[in-house]
Amino acid sequence: MIDNPILRKMKILYVEDDEKVREELVSILNRRCSRVVLAADGTEGIVAYEKMRPDIIVADLLMPNMTGSEMIEKIRRENAKDIFSVVVLTALSDRETMISAVNAGIDKYIMKPVDVEELLRTLEEQAKIIYEHKYELDVDSGENPRVYEDEIKREFATLLKNYSGKGPKNVSVSIGKSTITILASEVMTTMEKTIVERSGNSGAVRYFREIFFYSLEDEFRQLIDEILHKKYQLGKAVISTDKDKVKLTFNEIRN
Repeated sequence: MIDNPILRKMKILYVEDDEKVREELVSILNRRCSRVVLAADGTEGIVAYEKMRPDIIVADLLMPNMTGSEMIEKIRRENAKDIFSVVVLTALSDRETMISAVNAGIDKYIMKPVDVEELLRTLEEQAKIIYEHKYELDVDSGENPRVYEDEIKREFATLLKNYSGKGPKNVSVSIGKSTITILASEVMTTMEKTIVERSGNSGAVRYFREIFFYSLEDEFRQLIDEILHKKYQLGKAVISTDKDKVKLTFNEIRN
């Protein structure tokens, strides 16, 4: 099957407790989607959702710790404004189970054993729906880019916390014609604050902060590319230790 360009833009969370089934499908999904994150049960699925904010969730219904229906219902309830699709894979066909899944907020279901062609067709259909709702704005057209700015803000804060152990208190994102500016405050770790306060050596902290942010350029570029589907590079990182802020400017890479 030819790759679908819209499906190629999608981030997918795949939740399945059967390791063999998971391994069989993940290679197929990886070849056709922007990014695939795996979870082994509903509890892991919720954690992965908060970190990833996927476009599509593919999940089994019967799993240990938390069922697929329970996971979906919780994610839908706690993230009511998020736009995403849910496709469940199930060997069950009894009416009550399917009603429970529908009430939890599924969009489509596929019976196991999974027909790969049917799964890909379903994912392409859902990707088109999600793309029209979530990604139809053209950043360069002058339309409100708020949906993009909010997603970059969320993903940037998560990335920073994962690598430094300290998430920023506030993040603002501004998307221009060919630049993106990210301003984050209260980003320093307790150790860095202690160095500045007790030794007054803000220069050393600023120097290592600059190294830290430039070392993450590839991760920043991937983050932006997955959201905007455009290539950017880090142009400048301005560190303020006295105000505990960082300002990053990214420039679009034009062919």
